[in-house]
Amino acid sequence: MHTLESTRVKKFAYCAPTSLLTSSRIPRIIETIGRTNSDIVCLQELDTVTLPLIEKGIANRLSTAVYSINESLPARDGCGVFYNPLVFQVTDTRSVKLADLLDKHLSSLGNHTRNTNSAISLSRAMYREVREKQNMAIFAQLKHIDSGRELTIVSSHLYWDPAYPDIKLLQAYMLAQESSEISPYQPIVVGADLNSIPQSSGVYELLMGSGKVPRTHPDHPVTIRSSKKGNLEGVSPDAVPDLINPKPFNSAMKLFIGNEPLFTNYTTTFKGCLDYVMMRGDLRVVGGEQLPDESVLAKEVALPNSIYPSDHLPITVDIEFI
Repeated sequence: MHTLESTRVKKFAYCAPTSLLTSSRIPRIIETIGRTNSDIVCLQELDTVTLPLIEKGIANRLSTAVYSINESLPARDGCGVFYNPLVFQVTDTRSVKLADLLDKHLSSLGNHTRNTNSAISLSRAMYREVREKQNMAIFAQLKHIDSGRELTIVSSHLYWDPAYPDIKLLQAYMLAQESSEISPYQPIVVGADLNSIPQSSGVYELLMGSGKVPRTHPDHPVTIRSSKKGNLEGVSPDAVPDLINPKPFNSAMKLFIGNEPLFTNYTTTFKGCLDYVMMRGDLRVVGGEQLPDESVLAKEVALPNSIYPSDHLPITVDIEFI
């Protein structure tokens, strides 16, 4: 299982120009995927330029299960799942915008928004802001050819902005709910850029912690968007209650090395863990690749660089059925 993020190079003026050239980056991304010898690969920030190049570069071993590109966004990026057709068969696929799941999995926010008298309530603002975000999740249901066992693979990318942890939390909630609905019984593996750190974020607590984020959590909308000025109505507990994920995931990297990596993203302005391989069901981790020490990353200031062609480090773990 391998998850890797591609890069929109215009954002990385602090990197060496030679590390940003598509002509050098894409072959190295393809080489990285090939070196891992993975049977399943999840990609995020896969754009319209890199998708056909990567598909062609890995076609000798991996096929495309499903991908989706946000054509409406300037970056025109999305997610993809690729698989080894000698090991798995695709039985079903699905691509969803997390915004489209809001009324389905958190109807209380929509109902409260429609029923409130205040046109400037923070509940209305929250509902509108979540609906505006184009972040997605794609699902590939696979059948293991030798054993006949089924497996669901998900690739997802949550909203980036650290100023809005409550939006990311609601997206994580919808991702958890949809994953449980699509794959209630069979094993599931999620490769995702959650744009959230493991130490304190509500996203991590909901998905890989206790599975519970109460209204009092610092990232919960009721706490962040409380009524503090005049008659402005905050987000009420009726609109967004305590958030519960009855089936939290395990972090594959944490099972492999005992803790989350210190860094999966390393830039001049942020250094930390944002990316995860999550798993649930009759699966176990039997190996993987260690991520590099900071001393290696610091030699060239930031990612991408001459060694790592993406601004996010690849996460590779070996998972098998129990």
